[in-house]
Amino acid sequence: KEAKEARKKAAKRKGKSYVFNIDYTVSSTRASAAFTMMNTLKKPSPKLQAAVSISCAAAGMWLEGRTILRTMHKSALLEVELEKMHEPALSTQGSTLAELPHLHRSLLKLCARSGNVTAALWYIDDIQSQSLRLASMDKSVSEDSLLNVRQYQTKLEIGENSTEDMDCCNIDKLSNISCLVRGIGMTGEDWKLLMIAASKSAHWKVCMGTLQFIRPFIEETHPRNALESAIYSEVYDDEESLKTYPRKPLKSLNRQYEKLARALTAAMLCFETRSQYAWAIRAINDWIEWSGRQPRKEAVFSACRLLARRGKCSEILSLVKAVTCSSADPLKLDRSTEKGDVVLDYEQSYGRAVYTEAISTLYSNGL
Repeated sequence: KEAKEARKKAAKRKGKSYVFNIDYTVSSTRASAAFTMMNTLKKPSPKLQAAVSISCAAAGMWLEGRTILRTMHKSALLEVELEKMHEPALSTQGSTLAELPHLHRSLLKLCARSGNVTAALWYIDDIQSQSLRLASMDKSVSEDSLLNVRQYQTKLEIGENSTEDMDCCNIDKLSNISCLVRGIGMTGEDWKLLMIAASKSAHWKVCMGTLQFIRPFIEETHPRNALESAIYSEVYDDEESLKTYPRKPLKSLNRQYEKLARALTAAMLCFETRSQYAWAIRAINDWIEWSGRQPRKEAVFSACRLLARRGKCSEILSLVKAVTCSSADPLKLDRSTEKGDVVLDYEQSYGRAVYTEAISTLYSNGL
């Protein structure tokens, strides 16, 4: 009897998709109660608002989460106005501006996890509108202040957070551009989460359009922008240009790229589902040009399966050639793969995997 019941439960699970069919019955009651109780408070703290908004989104109450997000955006605008007038903030329970970056990322992660592209587009529309309002309020910012922000952000990513670095950036004088320092606005990882949500719900047009928004963040990680590239290049950057546009080490750029690399894989899987082979080829070629690196193997495998299913043999050969012949990094990555007694470097193992997948895909489709 126990074996029969286990088989029945397994048969029921096969027909369910845990990506699209999420059980909200457990937490929706608690989230609704928290939302109602928070509305009874006169001035809830920003941390409480962020926590309730995240819980509502996690329970599938996307509109309630968006309502709280818009309320916090209005409070953030008031904080910026008070900063410009050098007046104390309205709330003594924390800064709304400090809570927004984490809230934005958490809401988009929940959208990507559940594959709800509609809610993701709602939140992104609010985030973009908020960043535009903050930018319009910061028109009086000088170029020297913007350069200080660039240097401060670069040192944070490199890991230099000493008191001397903080003093040289003079963060106290940058209150008018707090939106830049605190990261208000869409980042590359946020656009990646939108692409994951669109991929899970098979909205290929959203993936195609989002590639152009993530493009500047991918181009920023190109190895030619690395500090080592400037040092070993024939034309060395002078000290003034390095101060104006500080370069990052290659390891920092590689870490930044790895955080965004999954965006292409999500787009390729969506193109494969919708059989958009032309956009798949275009996306991979553009990605190689933007990043200066070879795309992830999973993205190439997806493109090969799509092209083989459509009978595009010549396109598969061109794709494999473009991917394997693309210069991965001018400054080689220290990655190797052990295969028995033979040690393959990253490019050799990558090329072998791509060729194997292409041949097996062609064979399985009778080409």
